[in-house]
Amino acid sequence: MSLPAGVATCTVRIGSATTFTGDVVSIRATVEPSHNVVWAETMQALARIPAESSGDVGLTFTLPQDQDGFIDSGGNPIRGWSYTGRFELVGADGKSQHLRKRFTIPEGTADMDVLAVIDGTSADPVITPAAVVTSLDGLTGALTADQISEAQGAYLSWAADPSKLWTGTVTRDAGGAATAAAILWPDGITGTYTGTASATFAGAVDSYTLTHGTTTYTQPAVTRDANGNITNRPAITAA
Repeated sequence: MSLPAGVATCTVRIGSATTFTGDVVSIRATVEPSHNVVWAETMQALARIPAESSGDVGLTFTLPQDQDGFIDSGGNPIRGWSYTGRFELVGADGKSQHLRKRFTIPEGTADMDVLAVIDGTSADPVITPAAVVTSLDGLTGALTADQISEAQGAYLSWAADPSKLWTGTVTRDAGGAATAAAILWPDGITGTYTGTASATFAGAVDSYTLTHGTTTYTQPAVTRDANGNITNRPAITAA
């Protein structure tokens, strides 16, 4: 299984190193992300598991860039998360040097050499909590279920991101796509989510339905390009 469609990556190089006398050293490298993150479009989780490699002519890892579209385990957008690289440089005589670098991969960075990154401390990530609803279409204060129902487009707006409505167990297929879940609407009404996984891109959902009482909200099938990016998203319908 590959990274979700839409995730931009960077080729992270651990460049070849030599001793001060010019002897080539072998490198053992471990790279670990600072946080568990989830790609919101497909709800595919990226586990915080270290990646390891070793060699004597430089190593490479392909890692996600810091970009919009990731959320943390609480469902909040997250930016500025980082990686920690731990490196052991071993000379021909067995003597070694240990290095530790914390680094971020800014959006748009396609290639970087970690050993050339200036030592320093990366800032903590920025996590943006989901806003509490205090007004809706001109209504303010504590909103009743009737007021919410009367606000045009409220349910269609909520239906645009079903992951924020899921409650309890989320069923996923072998590719990681979310195919079923119970949901809880902001007005307290429960329902069900049913997703149809993409036949081409593992982990992606092409269409889904949400129920709210006797109403069913449907996201018709999206169109994707050769890389899996959504190029056309039909409007959500209610029936």
